[in-house]
Amino acid sequence: MKRITIVAATAAATAATLGVVLSLTPVAPSRVAATPVPLRLAADGSNGVVTYDSEGVTVAPPITTPSVPAPAAATAQSVMDSFRSQQVPAAVVGNQMENGTHTVSQAQVTETMPTSPEVVAGVAYAAWVVTYTGLPAVSYAPAPPPSGLSCTFVGVMNRATGDWTEFFSSCS
Repeated sequence: MKRITIVAATAAATAATLGVVLSLTPVAPSRVAATPVPLRLAADGSNGVVTYDSEGVTVAPPITTPSVPAPAAATAQSVMDSFRSQQVPAAVVGNQMENGTHTVSQAQVTETMPTSPEVVAGVAYAAWVVTYTGLPAVSYAPAPPPSGLSCTFVGVMNRATGDWTEFFSSCS
């Protein structure tokens, strides 16, 4: 099972409104599911950490780094400009790219099952995390996806290189 931990201000902003920090953990190993993938929702103290167990990703609040980011990772706007040009987000997020509920935040990301060659398993790196919530399920099968699913799509950009290291979707 791939484990990605995302510690981000994204979860912190939502949780701050509720007075807690939430941890969302998909319990199925699918990246983009045509069948329901339940999420385990748990309060995670006050440390702002969100973990996607099935993806091996943990997102945590950013750490201060003296390094200069890559041009594509310089600002939230440059991150979104790059995100919009990527094929995977365009296919999954589609026409909700501009008006869908989303956040763009800096984070410290640790992946246990990295898919990018520039990510070392278990080693945290400074990143930008783009998260879209409330998306409809996408089916890549001949049958439509089950009705009533709501999906979250996450993109992770390495701040040092400006490269996208991870895209995944979780539905419940």
